[in-house]
Amino acid sequence: MATICGRRSAFIIPTTRGGLQLWSELIGKGGLDLSIGRGALAGVLPPDQALSRIGSYAEVEGINVAVFSDQLVSAVDAPILVERDGVEIYLSSTEIILSKVYGFDLLFYKKEMMTRISSCAEVGIILTELWDYLSACEKCDDDWMVRSMQTQRHVQFRRTAARIRAQYIRSSLLHMVAIEGDPWRPQYNDKLEVLARIHVAGGA
Repeated sequence: MATICGRRSAFIIPTTRGGLQLWSELIGKGGLDLSIGRGALAGVLPPDQALSRIGSYAEVEGINVAVFSDQLVSAVDAPILVERDGVEIYLSSTEIILSKVYGFDLLFYKKEMMTRISSCAEVGIILTELWDYLSACEKCDDDWMVRSMQTQRHVQFRRTAARIRAQYIRSSLLHMVAIEGDPWRPQYNDKLEVLARIHVAGGA
């Protein structure tokens, strides 16, 4: 199973019992060259490392990878804000890079069904499939092992996290320039004002 239809293929797998079983079977049959995710599974690489390795396979046609897209929830891994029916969430960019930069077909595993999206497909189609994949994960109840991580996809979570980081940096700078007459203080005033605005914009 080193190649599938002579193409590069990326299996988009959920972190569920069924998904992990499929992943294990693909590995057992020699059908995977690498796996991408952010969990604790042995041998799974974060997106930056995996994409760097794939980039070194420029001349290799038959590459198959697994992507645990439901684990890619951080601001680094999921930077694309998408809205549907009044709901906004951030989706991963890894699948788009695999498809549009490295020529992978995407095979979305949803409820024991597989949907193939050609590397020629438009980005909007890929994002729609990603949303549908996550919606299918939502219906897995307690079987979905990374359900609690999904709050990181929400706009309010990102805003709150940014506000906390800004407040931490602002507090650190204030501590550094707390001494009366500190000659470095003027250099920090502009930065403190920017951080204060971020804090206010995010909500007190």
